[in-house]
Amino acid sequence: MGATAEVLLDGNGNNGVFTNEDEVKGKVIVVVEESITVNQIQVRFEGVSKVTVTYRKSAGNSSRNVHVTNKHRLISKVVTVFPPQNEREVMCSSEFTLVSGTYEYPFSFKIPMMSMCLDNMGTLANKDAPDTFTKQVDHGVIRFGAARLRARPKSVGGTVINHIPGMLPPSFSLDDRASINYHVKAIIMRPSMFSRNVRSFGNFTFIPYDLQTAPISSQFFETRSPFFIKSKGCKPIECSFYFRCNKPYYYPGDLLDVSISVEHEPNADISGLTTLYIDQVKFKFVTKCELSAIEKSWSNNVKHTVTLLNNPVILDKSCKKFPVPLGELKLKLGPQNNQFILPPELYACAVPQNIVPTFGTCNVALSYFLEISITYSLDLKAKGGFIAVLKGNQLSKAKLVSNELLIKGGINPPLQASLHVQRPQHEPHQEQLPEYSGMGKHDQIA
Repeated sequence: MGATAEVLLDGNGNNGVFTNEDEVKGKVIVVVEESITVNQIQVRFEGVSKVTVTYRKSAGNSSRNVHVTNKHRLISKVVTVFPPQNEREVMCSSEFTLVSGTYEYPFSFKIPMMSMCLDNMGTLANKDAPDTFTKQVDHGVIRFGAARLRARPKSVGGTVINHIPGMLPPSFSLDDRASINYHVKAIIMRPSMFSRNVRSFGNFTFIPYDLQTAPISSQFFETRSPFFIKSKGCKPIECSFYFRCNKPYYYPGDLLDVSISVEHEPNADISGLTTLYIDQVKFKFVTKCELSAIEKSWSNNVKHTVTLLNNPVILDKSCKKFPVPLGELKLKLGPQNNQFILPPELYACAVPQNIVPTFGTCNVALSYFLEISITYSLDLKAKGGFIAVLKGNQLSKAKLVSNELLIKGGINPPLQASLHVQRPQHEPHQEQLPEYSGMGKHDQIA
């Protein structure tokens, strides 16, 4: 009985994935079984970033979980498709009748480059996300799926704006903690409080243009993990594992263009040093998700923040005691004559597929980096004296942590867009990476 509504989106040329400056077109199908009275039929184009931060709050001898949820409307555009504008201008009544039948209302929205969240400050579009906060509580770093947090208050001076400018972020979903959902919503608005409004959603996946924020040269990086060895009659010599990233950014599924080498301090006397054996190389692709939500109170607004980490293993390779002759490093080719470059086949691996590009917006930021661990041992029967690791362990492990890896979505902007808009910078549960599969399955947002 009454009426139903359905949002039908026209497909585009990229498997239903939309990007900046695309037109989101479609139509709303309204089926009325019996005549009804309505105020209007609205079509809303929205992008909503929803975050929930859960923390433990103590009161006396008891404690309880507190869930703080904020929604930021990154896009909020509204058109009224019924009654037509010319009728609204001449009719004095705010109530209109739809007789039984089927009605179609076309719509078209253009996806902007930038988030409109800052423009919506103090409006109903962002009624769930306070504009400012005066205190911040950092709940630290936890693994995906953890529930209990420990509050560590941090004072923030003055009044801080809760909405930040920047490009629209991609579609995103992380269990019930965070989501960025883009949709077209149709609402049949009824005049009586006893008649429920009728709603229908058409969700779609959005991936923004790939836009650089910094010169390519600044995206290359390197890191070291030092260790010391000594030989009888010699002072300890510093050696290190050396990791270098050779690309400024990656796409999902790309092979990692990296190099790992072993080196010793320049001009050191390495005669008599032993052979180092690589036993195992392990790569973890770490996802760092930073969430924030503001808790409103009568005295002030408190911003709660938490950082979620997930580190799935993308490579776990046994190297079968691959030898690195430390005493012969100068005979090996490398950027410097004190380096031994490990063969790439020991650590060849790829960026995971279907991951969300790096982004940052008002209440959620997503970034990636690598954790590399190398298990190695030393030959204690080396010529020239007794060799030992200063820690006293024959089997040792080196850990290398990369800088942030910039992950792009794979959609290049037109030249004019790349000249005028820069991608914004951002500060540096279930055991899987946030990914596009499952987009459109979020809870519908009224």
